[in-house]
Amino acid sequence: MAVDASRENPETAFLVGGGQLGTIIAAFDWTQTPLGPIENWPTSIKTTVGLILRSPVPIVTLWGEQGTMIYNDAYSVFAGGRHPRLLGSAVREGWPEVADFNDNVMKVGLAGGTLSYTDQELTLHRSGAPEQVWMNLDYSPVIGENGQPIGVIAIVVESTAKVLMEREIRNEAQRFREALDEAVIERTAALQRSEKTIRTVFETSYLSQGLLTTDGKIVYVNTTALASIKRRLEDVVGKDFADTPWFSGTPGMPEKIRDGIARVASGESIKIAMPLHLPTGDRIYEFSMRPALDEIGKVVALVPEAVEITARVRAEEALQQAVKLEAIGNLTGGIAHDFNNLLMAVLGSLELLRKRLPDDPTTLRLIDNAAEGARRGKSLTERMLAFARKQDLKPQRTDLGRLVGGMAELLERALGPTITVDIKIDSNLSQVEIDPNQMEAALLNLAVNARDAMHGQGPLVIQAHEAVVEYDSVLSPGHYVVLSVIDAGEGMDEATLKRATEPFFTTKGVGKGTGLGLSMVQGLAEQSGGRLILKSLTGVGTTAEIWLPSAGPAVAEAVAPAPVVASENQDSTPLTILAVDDDPLILMNIVDMLEDLGHAVIEASSAKRALEELGKAKFDLMVTDHAMPHMTGAQLIKEAQARWPELRVILATGYADLPPGANADVPRLSKPFAQSDLAAALAKASA
Repeated sequence: MAVDASRENPETAFLVGGGQLGTIIAAFDWTQTPLGPIENWPTSIKTTVGLILRSPVPIVTLWGEQGTMIYNDAYSVFAGGRHPRLLGSAVREGWPEVADFNDNVMKVGLAGGTLSYTDQELTLHRSGAPEQVWMNLDYSPVIGENGQPIGVIAIVVESTAKVLMEREIRNEAQRFREALDEAVIERTAALQRSEKTIRTVFETSYLSQGLLTTDGKIVYVNTTALASIKRRLEDVVGKDFADTPWFSGTPGMPEKIRDGIARVASGESIKIAMPLHLPTGDRIYEFSMRPALDEIGKVVALVPEAVEITARVRAEEALQQAVKLEAIGNLTGGIAHDFNNLLMAVLGSLELLRKRLPDDPTTLRLIDNAAEGARRGKSLTERMLAFARKQDLKPQRTDLGRLVGGMAELLERALGPTITVDIKIDSNLSQVEIDPNQMEAALLNLAVNARDAMHGQGPLVIQAHEAVVEYDSVLSPGHYVVLSVIDAGEGMDEATLKRATEPFFTTKGVGKGTGLGLSMVQGLAEQSGGRLILKSLTGVGTTAEIWLPSAGPAVAEAVAPAPVVASENQDSTPLTILAVDDDPLILMNIVDMLEDLGHAVIEASSAKRALEELGKAKFDLMVTDHAMPHMTGAQLIKEAQARWPELRVILATGYADLPPGANADVPRLSKPFAQSDLAAALAKASA
């Protein structure tokens, strides 16, 4: 049985649910290609590949100057006998018979241009022999993190069958005209044969096709077209094409079709992309209509055709949205990190200042107000990091029923007496792997949003149940626990619902919301392997569902010993400590905190300077920042402990994630931190 390697490696998690090619890509040796190891791929490549693997349309991506090929299951069928050799190969080498054609594609795509071909004729060797094929091809550039094209995405739809059918129709009509000269009976028989052939071609086509009179009345439409509106041929024959269910449910579309009929009847041909609201749902078509001419060139009929392109358009939209949100997430995470450093200097200085000032109530109140403002800033950065999927999570097996029950009193106080909270938790609910503190914050956030939507009055339902996912475009198949927060508020319209989880989007008044609440909940859910689903109707209310992977049935929890909490004033042995940070404000703040705790401190403004100081004297412990130029804190710790194994260390950082190879066992201190947090970290590292 094949093993999906992407499930065992977080670096290939974007391949989960990507079909056979997802498994093949995860196991492929990419070090032999210009792309290099998969763990080093940039986010734009991972995002693009993750999306195309889930598309039913044949799609191939061509990366770098050589056009290294990565494709999905549908494209592997199109590739025939050349799969799987095409994977990881340069496009010129993979398809040598059309090398010049693909050279032009790479030249235009990497310059930022697009290409589109309809019924493009090519000779391919998919099964070892030359084969004449026709294809509809769309090429677009993929933009990297630096804003420059790094590859090309190609959507490939083979139209060979359609082209051959159209040729057969033309050949059949020609033979029919030649046979007319032989005899009346023979002409009649030939006409019947031709009509039968054309009808067969029409009825077996994947295109929606039809025949109209010059004033737009329906003469015939095929089964594919009728299926999209759930009608029979006799329901539409003789009716105006523009007034049929294909167009009547889409505002403004009947008028557009009437204008098109007039243009085609005068000899033009038209081709447009057309979103339609049909009885079978919302679809997007590429619609065309051309005139049918007699021997002297007179227009005698109109021929409409349509091919559904919904999947292709949705895939392109999803790709653009994913790249956009990824870029915003990276920017937000960087801003939050820098803001954490600023708050570190503010909070630390205020804390030390408060201890040194006289006991004047007015002065202390002003300092406390400033500190509270800084702590609110810290809460904001936590939400920003949650949206950017860069918060420092501490996941553990958690019983959601027990967690929600334990919050009942807090929810009642936070929501007020006019909100009635009804908690419904299924019995024997599976546990989940989640950071319980972040989960409590997310639940409280959703509850407060619900209260505001109900204007402070009404019923609020919190419920949890289990569900099984067999197929989903985001979630992997398996068992999930679903936590729902249901309100009876004003609800959201479709436009607001689509933007609800966008960062900094809010419908609340100025100063009443940051627009990061739902983004934070979404970030927590996705960072925990799940997703946030919002359902809402104007005037009815909103349901927010957090889907989390099941971690198995509940198990008896062992009673852990009470943690030893270090106090900033506890009696501890003075240490000789090396403090390392490239930000002078942060470094000064940490030094002041440590000296106030009674320790001897030497400071270093870079990893290089730190190694020099470690070589001069003996230190009991080193406290270092992580994000520093030339050598990071994680790299400094690795180098220092290799040379001085007895050295104890603490890594202070505003980021949650560390680069590959960093020691996960190194004690961490999240910025911004208070003096008591620093004292506790020292006690833990010295134990």
